[in-house]
Amino acid sequence: MNQKRPIVDRPYLGAILSIPLLYIIIPTFAAFITLIPEAILGKEVQTITTFCTAVAALIFLLIYKRHLRREKFKGVFSFTKAYKKDVFIAVFIAAIVDILCLLFGAIVDLGGLDKLVAPTITTICFGLFAGVLEETVFRAVPISIMMKNNPDDKRIIHSVILTSLIFGCVHFTNIGEGALLSVTITQVVFSLIVGIFWAAIYLRTGSIVLPMIYHVLHDIINMMFPTNATGAMLQESVTVSDLISDSALGITMLVLALYMLRKVNFDDIKNTWATIWNE
Repeated sequence: MNQKRPIVDRPYLGAILSIPLLYIIIPTFAAFITLIPEAILGKEVQTITTFCTAVAALIFLLIYKRHLRREKFKGVFSFTKAYKKDVFIAVFIAAIVDILCLLFGAIVDLGGLDKLVAPTITTICFGLFAGVLEETVFRAVPISIMMKNNPDDKRIIHSVILTSLIFGCVHFTNIGEGALLSVTITQVVFSLIVGIFWAAIYLRTGSIVLPMIYHVLHDIINMMFPTNATGAMLQESVTVSDLISDSALGITMLVLALYMLRKVNFDDIKNTWATIWNE
């Protein structure tokens, strides 16, 4: 009898352990692949590092699939029974609300849409960094581990709750970067909710591509707000407009996530992941 592997074959332990391990492995790998472009360009080192970290995360996911090839694991990129109308409608609705919240904040807090900052190479690379790395660490790997070996209905719910709670709580580390407590708590709660939304998309589609794309776009949209682009929002108090925007988007995402994860879809989710793991 084959001995169980602590990461892949033990769903709860494996999902929890994979998160800190990935936060060590991927940035370490990224540090090596940034040496050449940094040596050539010499400028905008942070931009290069963020981009290379996103690349390193994608490479890791390919290695992850390769490592599990004997189990005929299909990986985390290919859509499996993904073309469900409600998933794509949910993403579209959330994206529209996301943009409307940005416009609302610009009008109320900045005095006009002309005060928004157009995306730059730096903000786009940071969006890629956050979106690709965080979706890899908090959803692509741990949820795929949780959904191995014919999971039951409870496992579906637990995979969403576990990964989203960890994703939200990680944002408490912003206090170490000088963030105000009120700002940190707001980010923790909001991150927990969006984590549920992105987990729901991943579970329904069997692919991390759509959560990654929307996560990247979400961060790029947010960094069009001047204080977000510079990181100054960590030291600023939460405003009424911030609470309205975060609440509107958070409630929208939570309702859409619960709709995507309604009980009637559980058999479809289990069939999707059985196909991914060739079970």
